[in-house]
Amino acid sequence: MSENDNASAYREIAVLSIVPGIVGVLILVSWGLAHWEPGPYWLNAGPALVATLFGGYLRFISGFKDIFNRKITVNVFVTVALIATIAVGEFRAAAVIVFIMSVAGALESYTLDKTRRSIRNLLDLTPKMATVRRGDQEVAVPVSEVRIGDIVVASVKEVDPRSLFKKGQIVRAVIVRTRKEKSRPDGSYVRFDDNAAVIIGKDNLPKSTRIFGPIAREIKDLGYKKIASMAQEIV
Repeated sequence: MSENDNASAYREIAVLSIVPGIVGVLILVSWGLAHWEPGPYWLNAGPALVATLFGGYLRFISGFKDIFNRKITVNVFVTVALIATIAVGEFRAAAVIVFIMSVAGALESYTLDKTRRSIRNLLDLTPKMATVRRGDQEVAVPVSEVRIGDIVVASVKEVDPRSLFKKGQIVRAVIVRTRKEKSRPDGSYVRFDDNAAVIIGKDNLPKSTRIFGPIAREIKDLGYKKIASMAQEIV
């Protein structure tokens, strides 16, 4: 991770910590005032009530909206619990609930943002062109034009420790399914949830012993009978 990435991550953590931090400080202030009793009850209850409203207002809004729309959600339960806790005068208990929810929300937001960044980084690594063997020649074509049955020349990026292949090894693989729809002579179309290929040798036989997921029936029609026999499903 670069220094810029580290700085960005620290800034994000700092921003996400603002609400839980303020709520936590107000809870400590309320507890301190209650412990030393420098004044009337409302003086120590006030910071806890402010913490509850400041940190939980989005929960309140979402909860009331869900109630209005006759939906039973987590926000409804949290809203009811907070109102009941405040109604019996347990302001610090309500503030503690809000603090826990705000910390959980911050962690969830940080995790989701980190996942999105990782996905974007992976997409940036996706090659724009692919080397495809068609007939006796290897040609470079846009990745979007790679078809089921094409043999591509690829480099292994990640491997299982027990794998027969090594990281960086150049391999040949036949495309067995694609997200892009493929038209068929009968006018129908077929497409899959992901792209997948099977590594093959010079004899066009699979190097693997298992094939996960479905494959297109065109693979069998093209003569890859061994691959077809190993597939979980042929579509």
